[in-house]
Amino acid sequence: MEKVNKDWFVVMTKLKQEQVARKNLLNQRFEVFLPQLNHSNINSGLIPLFPGYLFVSFDISRPHWLKIGNTRGVKKLLSSNINPSRVDKKIINILLRSTNYLIRK
Repeated sequence: MEKVNKDWFVVMTKLKQEQVARKNLLNQRFEVFLPQLNHSNINSGLIPLFPGYLFVSFDISRPHWLKIGNTRGVKKLLSSNINPSRVDKKIINILLRSTNYLIRK
């Protein structure tokens, strides 16, 4: 059985298109985490914790992730030099426990 080596990365979305980017990344079979908080003054009740950003998990050794930059709603994948910047899994776990999260595989 092959080991899957997935890490979390930050995606910058186009202005107010977090949900569009999330939906299109999910359609491409990425694992997506859009941390949201309850906000009673808004119709949907949920607002992004980090407006303009979401997290996506993938195996950097597989070329499938290269599609992210061309996904509708996505502005860019945050990176240092040419490599996407990983997010520490501890940070993701804290956010998962602390928010009304939307994560889909």
